[in-house]
Amino acid sequence: RPKKARKAGGGAPLVRGMSDRQLAEQKLLLEQQEAELAKAENMREEERQRALEEVHRREEALDKERREREQLAKQLRAMQEKLVMGQADAEAAREKAEALELAQLELQEREAEKERISNQLKEKEEISAGFEDKYAAIQEE
Repeated sequence: RPKKARKAGGGAPLVRGMSDRQLAEQKLLLEQQEAELAKAENMREEERQRALEEVHRREEALDKERREREQLAKQLRAMQEKLVMGQADAEAAREKAEALELAQLELQEREAEKERISNQLKEKEEISAGFEDKYAAIQEE
């Protein structure tokens, strides 16, 4: 006689926690039980009907578990794709941040160079103004 699946509350078979292989084995077992019940002649019709209903209920539970697992696998794949895309977006954001930082450093260097050149120009203008003053003073003499 085949092993029965453990039952949870309400008489439903406990299929959560079974591996895919165990689910397939249970499905095959239920199909065998259904075939045996169909052949059983010495069972009263009511008993046979109840037993068939139980087998069908177990098959439905197994099918439901398979569909739920497929849905969860689909959701997992979608989440993995989002994660990969998110990582790519994060990498692009990091690269943009680095480029921005480099641009800011370059701007600071240019501003420092501008300031240096501006100071040199002021110095030269002051020297030039000093020469002009001396030249003007010499001219007056």
